[in-house]
Formats: sequence, structure tokens, C-alpha cells
Amino acid sequence: KDYIMNLRIERAKELLSESDMPVIAVASSVGYSDALGFSKIFKKYTGLSPSDYRNSTETVDKTEEPVQETPTRAKEDIKYFLL
Repeated sequence: KDYIMNLRIERAKELLSESDMPVIAVASSVGYSDALGFSKIFKKYTGLSPSDYRNSTETVDKTEEPVQETPTRAKEDIKYFLL
């Protein structure tokens, strides 16, 4: 029973962090007909409400800066400088 519950919560975490689905739709997609019941169980297992979990993962995603490639010309200049 706990194994299935963990699978459902893990799938819900994926949906919350990777989609814009409303919490009620996430609850339904992982097998809950009652969004309030889903929210209580989700919070029990994760320590956060589904909305708070989504907001916390959005914050993490926004703080990661994309790696930017140095332009080719700048690389050539650095190579010349080092010679």
C-alpha cells in the first residue's frame, strides 16, 4: 500500500513541477477524486501543499542560469593572448 502511495505522490510531484495543470487535475490523474483529500495526503508525505510544492520547484528552475557559450572570436582572442 505504501509503495503505491509513494508512486502516486511521486507522479503528482512530476506533474506539479513539469506542467501547469490545476491541482484538481493532478489529483484526478493520480487517482484521487477529492482534491482536498489529495492535498492533505500530499502534504503529509512531502511537508508541502501541492501549490507550495509547485511554487518551490518554480523558484528553483528560475534561479538556475543557462550556460552561455563564449563567442568564437573571444576564444580566438584569448588563445592569441596566451601565446
